Amino acid sequence: MAFCAVLFVAGCAPALPSLAGGSTTPAHRRDVGLGGSARVPFGQLRPRAGRADHTGAAPTNGVDELAARYEEAALAGGIVPVASARVGLPHHLDLGVLASGTMAQLSLRWERVLRDGVTQPRWVIGLAPYGGALVGAREADRGARDRDRAGRAGVVGVEVPVLYAVDFGSSYELWAGPRLGAEYLRGRFTAGEAERARASAWTLRAGAVLGVGIGLRGLHVLAELTAAYERWRGRQGDAGITRQGLVLIPAAALRVRF
Repeated sequence: MAFCAVLFVAGCAPALPSLAGGSTTPAHRRDVGLGGSARVPFGQLRPRAGRADHTGAAPTNGVDELAARYEEAALAGGIVPVASARVGLPHHLDLGVLASGTMAQLSLRWERVLRDGVTQPRWVIGLAPYGGALVGAREADRGARDRDRAGRAGVVGVEVPVLYAVDFGSSYELWAGPRLGAEYLRGRFTAGEAERARASAWTLRAGAVLGVGIGLRGLHVLAELTAAYERWRGRQGDAGITRQGLVLIPAAALRVRF
């Protein structure tokens, strides 16, 4: 039971968007962004309370109901805040940090401009490690005054962004490409009155992102949608479990460049 909570608490990790824009940040300039992102899971990644079993019915026994409460809390939909900052470096490089909920990501990117002019297509390639803390759902069957967390875990991961981006005269931006990444989670979780137990999980993520930006004179609105396939594998003691499904990550932000 605790192990099921691990996977679905991991699934609730604030979704990290790319919000890459149509180029790296120009040398000696800076970007600051503020917005939000959301995670919309499908298939086995959905909370059990909203997912029917093979008979078409939702789980009804006590054990499944307890797991469903954890999963529902862990995968509850909603928007998390996103903040980012980037600094432009020489040689078409930039360095950035992005925070989404309890997760933070550091990225180093390099671009290759394919054609100079008012419209500039380019390839943007980078490396983006991230990490953070995940907190379990509150136990639903305790009193309001002494409710406790079901557990917590640390998570580390890495993404390798590879994007085709276009800057249309600094007024319009477009970016698209694959999003590939891997993630590891380790922590201690509990179910009901049981003692907390160690658990861990790996995930592989593969998908694509499409984004657009519009603005003028250093002020732009960015919006994007990521669609990714996730496969989780983990273990607690002798018990193992696998979950997989599609995840949508919409995001939007206001970016200021100065």
